[in-house]
Amino acid sequence: MGSFSKTFRNRFSTQIAMAALVSVFVAGSGPAAHALEFEIEARAYGSVIVANGVIESGDADRLSAIAKQADVLPHGFRILSLNSKGGSVAEALRLAQIIDQFRFQTLVEDGAVCASACGSVVFISGDSHLVREGGALGMHTCYSGEPLVANQTCNEIMAQHAMEQGLNHGDIAAFTVLVPPKQMVWFSAEDADCWGLNRYPDQGPTTSEPISPCLLEALFGALGRSRHLEPSFQWRNDQYKTGYVAFVRTQGDHIKYGQITLFCREKARGRISVLMAVAAVDGVDPDTAVEFATVAFDDDTYTLDRLAGTLGSGEDEKFFYFIMKLPREATNPLLTRYETMKIILGRSGSSETLSLSTPLSNGRKEILFAANHCIDR
Repeated sequence: MGSFSKTFRNRFSTQIAMAALVSVFVAGSGPAAHALEFEIEARAYGSVIVANGVIESGDADRLSAIAKQADVLPHGFRILSLNSKGGSVAEALRLAQIIDQFRFQTLVEDGAVCASACGSVVFISGDSHLVREGGALGMHTCYSGEPLVANQTCNEIMAQHAMEQGLNHGDIAAFTVLVPPKQMVWFSAEDADCWGLNRYPDQGPTTSEPISPCLLEALFGALGRSRHLEPSFQWRNDQYKTGYVAFVRTQGDHIKYGQITLFCREKARGRISVLMAVAAVDGVDPDTAVEFATVAFDDDTYTLDRLAGTLGSGEDEKFFYFIMKLPREATNPLLTRYETMKIILGRSGSSETLSLSTPLSNGRKEILFAANHCIDR
């Protein structure tokens, strides 16, 4: 979403003015707080901006002054990596304007936190915004007064801002009902997917989609979540190391189990690799759990190279990951004409198999992008 219309810019200025009038308690504020410190960090894939500290007046101007020092990466965005416990809502809204103007992707990376005004305003303002594994996103309702009560004016500003950034109004507004004043709710990378708070490059807005599966579960229990499991089979791109991957989730848009990821390696250009995420099994070695694999593209079937299996780490320990190489002769038709893909994993001497299927035609752009931006440069 990200690109502001003239109408929205005017509305946005009004929101800033309103936020400046609202007395709001924000996590991380206080006499010892320091304004955001912006640093240019050189990484293997380009220069990014890392922001640390509390959001205070003047931060937006300082970000604007150095924004062009961040490289525009192949996915079309600069990167702003956030580590902040919050601060001024009004200044956070000004930061959002700068983020939009310079087309930043906002990230909460491993070991970082982005809470309160950072999470509810700055993070979601990125053209793409992602909580990475090991990062934590914190949100709470606006509150003011003594005793503390929810500040509905501020809450509506936050919900409206979220909707303008392409998120579902209901998912953000729900925090004003489900979360009491001064209580923070923390989201991991997996949680952010389930609550609809992550948006991958070119994913598009979610304002017209049903409310997130995690909100459904919060409102209606497991039954509510089960009503929202149908996957859209939407292919997405994401950065990995020095390149990009294309992935699709076959069991539900927020469910990593059954994810199929396609990528190429710089040292093996012209050949596509496949990574599959399946449920881990206690006591089973992932390197020997699967002995053969085939892939069917439309009416063409190929036997895949021997699998490398590994157990995920951190949040991903419940998954086995299997990496396979597609035959070189499958690369061109995969990128140009194949419409469907079905992968079958099995063990020798066993009738049990695991199969995952997905359309390809709706992900041609994303798959081509990954094929042209190999990892491990």
